[in-house]
Amino acid sequence: MKPENPQHPNNLTPNEYQELAIESAIHPALIEANFFHIAGTTAYEYLFISNALPRTNTGRIASGYLKRYAHAEHGGMWISGLDPHNNWKPMEWGRFKPTYPRIDEKGRFVKYESPPKTANRVTYFDIPDCIWDKVAKRYGIKRYNSPLALRLRDKSSPLNFWEWVLAHPEIPIILCEGEKKAAALLSLGFVAIALPGIWNGRVGRKDFDERLHPDLMPLAQPGRKFQILFDHETKFKTRWAVFQATIRTGKAVEAAGCQCEVITFRDQRRALMTSLAPAKRTLMFYSQPSLTMPNPLTIIGVRSTSATGD
Repeated sequence: MKPENPQHPNNLTPNEYQELAIESAIHPALIEANFFHIAGTTAYEYLFISNALPRTNTGRIASGYLKRYAHAEHGGMWISGLDPHNNWKPMEWGRFKPTYPRIDEKGRFVKYESPPKTANRVTYFDIPDCIWDKVAKRYGIKRYNSPLALRLRDKSSPLNFWEWVLAHPEIPIILCEGEKKAAALLSLGFVAIALPGIWNGRVGRKDFDERLHPDLMPLAQPGRKFQILFDHETKFKTRWAVFQATIRTGKAVEAAGCQCEVITFRDQRRALMTSLAPAKRTLMFYSQPSLTMPNPLTIIGVRSTSATGD
């Protein structure tokens, strides 16, 4: 008999684990490597990483910030990945999904918190071997050329997943908004990087110094293809913002010397997580070969999305 409340990895609550593994179809190994439950004053240690935060003479964070983020003490989910500018070591920056979100000055719930006074980063997940194998199989690329190469690699400095992707610029990379979406795509064997928002794949000002986000530059190699996948929206204002963000991100990708495609769904009413829901066991999306979108859409993926990853 299974226990009524099974122990989940990284102190994740049953609700958090269900949100990830069942509702978002994320592979358990990815969850264990990248998603954590934090609570109490520990949440402040993760969020207050900037030296620009105002402090008292004793070094304590100013009371205004403590009050604004007091809800974090009730707990939530911390999501972070690896740092491409620090030898792929764990990144200090991440995002926090509070169990009880605060309400901003416009009366909206803040679903995700990023460290204040800190520039947004992108999330390269720590990839376990079982997901690495899925990616290699999907693109027909051997992880190792021979058993001897595997043994030599294990005895020397091990190659991580993202270094392997760097060595294979023929592998396309999907840019999507949100960590859960990227993790769900990775669970299917697609290479995906999570942006904290639709505008965060690029930095700078339009028609002046706009360029690809520095965190994406290590993978911006000649011949590399980036595929932009944002949710389809129904509100006109939001749809226009998504369109503008897609165009400007795509131009930044092309300016960096890479190819760019835009991915959309055959059923435009669906969002990515809807397509990955347990009741819909297939993911069907299409890629557009250019930002001008003159041609019919071409299918690029249909796969099972069971939570086991089988």
